[in-house]
Amino acid sequence: KGRVFFINHEKQITTWTDPRNAPQQPAAQPAAQPQSQPSFGANRGASLTKILKPGTLIEVHKSAVESIAALVLSYDERTGTHEIALENGRTDKITLSQVSHKEIEDLMERIARCFVICEQAHQAFPPNSMAIQLSLDNITTTLKNWMDIYTSVDGSAGNVDKQSQLSRILSYFMDQRAALVLTQAMELGDHLGEAAVQTLAEINNVLRLADPQSVGRVSHALQEAGVTRGLVYLLRGGSPEVQVKILHVVSFFSGDYDMVRSFEGAGGVVLLCELLVNAQIQQHAVTVLQQMLAVDKTHIIKVIVESGGLQFLYLVLESSIGHVQKQALLVLQQVFDGNSAGDMSSKEIIEPLIRIVSKGGDAAPQAVEMLVPLARSSQAAASIVDAGAVSSMISICQSGDTSDALRVKIFELLHGIASTSPRCVQQLTQSAAPQLLLDVVSRTVSGGANHALISSALALLADLCENERVLSTVRAADGVSVLVGCLQSAVPPPCKESAVEILAHLAEGDASISDMVAASGAAEASIALLTGKSDKAKSF
Repeated sequence: KGRVFFINHEKQITTWTDPRNAPQQPAAQPAAQPQSQPSFGANRGASLTKILKPGTLIEVHKSAVESIAALVLSYDERTGTHEIALENGRTDKITLSQVSHKEIEDLMERIARCFVICEQAHQAFPPNSMAIQLSLDNITTTLKNWMDIYTSVDGSAGNVDKQSQLSRILSYFMDQRAALVLTQAMELGDHLGEAAVQTLAEINNVLRLADPQSVGRVSHALQEAGVTRGLVYLLRGGSPEVQVKILHVVSFFSGDYDMVRSFEGAGGVVLLCELLVNAQIQQHAVTVLQQMLAVDKTHIIKVIVESGGLQFLYLVLESSIGHVQKQALLVLQQVFDGNSAGDMSSKEIIEPLIRIVSKGGDAAPQAVEMLVPLARSSQAAASIVDAGAVSSMISICQSGDTSDALRVKIFELLHGIASTSPRCVQQLTQSAAPQLLLDVVSRTVSGGANHALISSALALLADLCENERVLSTVRAADGVSVLVGCLQSAVPPPCKESAVEILAHLAEGDASISDMVAASGAAEASIALLTGKSDKAKSF
């Protein structure tokens, strides 16, 4: 408050009045106990000790012209002293009523001083854990207060320069020393790591106000300080609450290519895959994976495949529902799109997809869609057949609960497999597939214009028609009439071409079928097929 006191260093006497002007010499006081450096002037005129809570930042005056910042660590009721951590790295125990001090109110100064105290606390051996945590907590609280003030003040009001304030506070975070303080706290783990994550989360909130260039400079400082290493360390063993905070931080920086590479280099992408099976955070983990794929798709896909990350994506697909499952499917789709069919043809990759298809549900159509391009590889086709996919997929198509969209995808997949796998054709001919396909065509031609369903069913049926058992099934079910009706309908040329191929196979053993087609007028209706690709259809 500006009051002056006087110290007689020789006699170790402190008074509020100048003893040289006093008529009598003041009584001698007992000698003060030696204190650790720095020593502070005593104020023995105060009657009460002010108690400050841990984490309070104060400025202690060593002399009229010299002061030092100190962070209150604790208060000892027995001795009436506060333990403080000083910005020069020392700790001391003082009675605040006996020293000149004041609380530091300026928010910017509090952030700067706390970073210095935290840095010094890290350099102690062993590190001063209490000083580290309290200084980080103070920074976090100060940032929240700063944000409240910044967002509530109109930049045009008075002489408030919000941009200048933002630039000043961002300058602290662009300093690699400050970033290193956070990294070191994370690597110490436990409550110190959590405190650092809380601070970094508040820094992220401030960065949302900044321009991209400033965000990039802060991101670079964090990378250089190895903060991704600390984040991965905490992500591996932290509580779900801390893990969610970390993933929010990582999500914010996931648009930065260098930060993504740094995170991956610390083992972060592999860990994200492992975290997909954690129901409490899988939503956040799969979101971050998607964001990183958008930035560095080729490299991230390689890491996922080589690290065995696919198994965790499969677990999400098999155990989750709703939005999480859809996001996992999108990630998996990108992985499949980024690899050749041969690279993805192993049983370990294919069998989980077959299980997903067999279970049905929202994930089944996309799982089949991912299998379709794989069927072009003879190795992948063989793996699909070995996994028992043929019979299970036919069973799915026979179910009344299966949508036409899923049937289309399954027929397309089986058509692709049949073109490269004689075993698949054999299994289909011995199953209920021929009758099922004919029923689908008959129902669709007479009941509506689902051209995709007709086309996929006829294409698969045409694959099977070199087998006499299949042809017998078609004849017995009045398949000729169904196929003729297809030729006379408004279905696209590829559908008619498949129908003609099947009729050509039937006519090879029964000449009357050609007469039936001619008498129906279907041949004239299909004259455009002479320009098609099928030699068998043109010949017929």
